[in-house]
Amino acid sequence: HSLNTPLTSSLGRLCDGVAAILGLGRRSHYEGQAPMLLEACAARQSAIELEFGLLQDSQGFILNPSGLIRAMSEARLAGASAAELSLSFHRAVIAGFSRIAVLATERTGLTRVCLSGGCCQNRLLFEGLIESLTSAGLDVYTQSLVPAGDGGLALGQAVAAAAQIKLRNAS
Repeated sequence: HSLNTPLTSSLGRLCDGVAAILGLGRRSHYEGQAPMLLEACAARQSAIELEFGLLQDSQGFILNPSGLIRAMSEARLAGASAAELSLSFHRAVIAGFSRIAVLATERTGLTRVCLSGGCCQNRLLFEGLIESLTSAGLDVYTQSLVPAGDGGLALGQAVAAAAQIKLRNAS
């Protein structure tokens, strides 16, 4: 009913919801807590097959988590462990992001993919994405001098603002 359901494109907010479904906590006391709990919880030995739906419009591709969330909830109620479902979620994110990257490269002809953002602080996601994308024949770039999360974002915003000021002063 669109009540208390703000739209977001943040993987972190999706991780918050998944952590709550898995019983890892309904409240975060600091930024990134739920994604860290999901990563720490992920069992390395077993997972079930989960996947995002894929929506496409003229602007690009969007991962639709509704079916994945439904499947996770049903599996949890049927007795699947939080560890198993956490790993399943990570694998679904990797597969979904990789799928979009491959589709985007087919559409544009570009083969370079840049990974950044807070989700790249999650080793499971970061290493899994690198492996999946390179296996698909894509060139993967990551930051090494700037933090992957908000620190890098703030630096990028400062650089963009400085460039705008420089352009204004030049004219």
